[in-house]
Amino acid sequence: MSLLFWNVRGLGNRRTVHELESFIRAQDPSALFLAETWAGKARLISLCLELGFDQYWVTQQVNRLGCLALFWKKSLKIEVTSSSPNHIDAVVGDSLENKWRLTGIYGFADQAKKSDTWALLRQLHASSSLPWLCAGDFNEILWSHEKCGLGPRSETPMQAFREVLDETGLKDLGYVGKKFTWKGRRQSGFVLERLDRAVANNQWFSQNPGTKVQHLHSNSSDHQAILVKPEGISPKPKRSFKFEQMWLQDRGCIDTVNCAWGPSIVGAIMPVVAEKLMLVE
Repeated sequence: MSLLFWNVRGLGNRRTVHELESFIRAQDPSALFLAETWAGKARLISLCLELGFDQYWVTQQVNRLGCLALFWKKSLKIEVTSSSPNHIDAVVGDSLENKWRLTGIYGFADQAKKSDTWALLRQLHASSSLPWLCAGDFNEILWSHEKCGLGPRSETPMQAFREVLDETGLKDLGYVGKKFTWKGRRQSGFVLERLDRAVANNQWFSQNPGTKVQHLHSNSSDHQAILVKPEGISPKPKRSFKFEQMWLQDRGCIDTVNCAWGPSIVGAIMPVVAEKLMLVE
């Protein structure tokens, strides 16, 4: 079983739909959570069937960002318990012994509303004691090293995020793949951040100790997709890093290199070079 979470940044672009179809073919997820669809309920129901899923839950559309959507296959018994423009919460499983909780999250991007995201997590935590997996775009980072470019992040919002995870018993599941899940431009430059992640409580860890999270690179959205595999991810042979000429055709290539090599890192020359190369990879 695998679960896919993705801020698609709009499904109106056929390129995005093609990439989503590619993810589905390659990973065969049992459930899919989508945010920032820029689409209404009818379009998302149609997409659910196009992608080969059997069931769906689509939230009400309240702004141009469209509905949130959760698709799943009949092999997975899911009962949605609550939803809003910022989340879909569900119970998975058909017996008390194997039930667990799945939450797809889309945090507020507006700094003034971030406390509403944390209040939502606290509310969800209080409503159930089941093993809990929560994943999606939290629109916040936990630590300063999860950001590259445009100067350091204020400690206050990061601390608020860490506190709510601590209060709700949720722990970061880590990841395999590129570190940053979001890339964007601001007036003063280019920025990379790890806004998307999967977190889980101790009960989830106890039942799924081999859980792995993989960041899937996207060429169509500014967010990478998040793949969660409770049974883990088979390791791939380590390849040596080689520069590909075709990368120069990607508009973000130069920005990524500048972002990785621009910041000053204190230390011996070779370890510093190695760390910067890892950021580029």
